[in-house]
Amino acid sequence: MSDLSLFELTGKKALVTGGAMGVGRACATALAMGGADVAIVDLNEEVGQQTVETIKAMGCDAFFVQCDISDPQQVQDMTAAVVKRFGRLDIGVNNVGYGLAAGGSEGLVKSDWDGMIGVNLTGTFLCAQAQAQQMIKQTPTEGKIINTASIFGSIAGGNVAYNAAKAGVIHLTKTLAVEWGRFNINVNCLSPSYILS
Repeated sequence: MSDLSLFELTGKKALVTGGAMGVGRACATALAMGGADVAIVDLNEEVGQQTVETIKAMGCDAFFVQCDISDPQQVQDMTAAVVKRFGRLDIGVNNVGYGLAAGGSEGLVKSDWDGMIGVNLTGTFLCAQAQAQQMIKQTPTEGKIINTASIFGSIAGGNVAYNAAKAGVIHLTKTLAVEWGRFNINVNCLSPSYILS
């Protein structure tokens, strides 16, 4: 059997945006495997509740919060709901994102650009900001924030709006890591390639 002691999270309280399915569900399940209680944040309540039940069956507490992360008030309300249920927040995984089909940038309409930036970049910032605000006022002051970027944040390919948003997530993460290190908050990002989900 593998030694998983490095991943011991018993007693930690986490949230995962986009946690209902795919990469987010995998992150939420991994956190629960380590012993963390996990809030599943998503728009899809039906699938999100299925993930909640999976985590509860693992012996951890879990509940669902519906949230559009591009809406600042919903993000604040979601964070407050997590803290009300768990008492604190130790880990925030900001995984919500969506893509557009690759196509010529010369034909990209502004509404598609705005949507892509609004969810993938601005939404990630709003969630990280709300999480940090909570972590800063806790005792002890500390926390972990993990943002999901993409390989397309570093290389060209796919859709220009998605690429720009994910490149922004990478630099956003670096900037927040420098800023919030003084509060013992670690900020990192993952840049996955194509994933079967």
